[in-house]
Amino acid sequence: MSAPDRFARTLAREFDMARDEAHELAEAVLETFDGADELCDEGLDAGLRSVFYTLERRRLMTFRRVEIQGDEGLRRSFFWKLRLEGIDEAARAVAFDVPEFQDVYASLPAEAWQHAT
Repeated sequence: MSAPDRFARTLAREFDMARDEAHELAEAVLETFDGADELCDEGLDAGLRSVFYTLERRRLMTFRRVEIQGDEGLRRSFFWKLRLEGIDEAARAVAFDVPEFQDVYASLPAEAWQHAT
């Protein structure tokens, strides 16, 4: 299974997403990295940065902070990195089969519908 497919499968499972939406998101994230190991935060769109923080909370991404002292003071830069091992772990996780629709009322005995008077 390719990296984009594993990533999409993980997104679909972790966030209860439709597969086509998960594939779109996986492709957008991977295209942003453009084959690089790390990505500087400075040029990111605010929406994509929000996605990165969400992925970081699920341990699918990580970041490092670099502080640079310059003439204008302390400057911080952040660099994002995909946690491929986290993606692989989540992709291998056991999925539990949960019925999409379960009629709870149909499973009740007829006595459950009788009212005491």
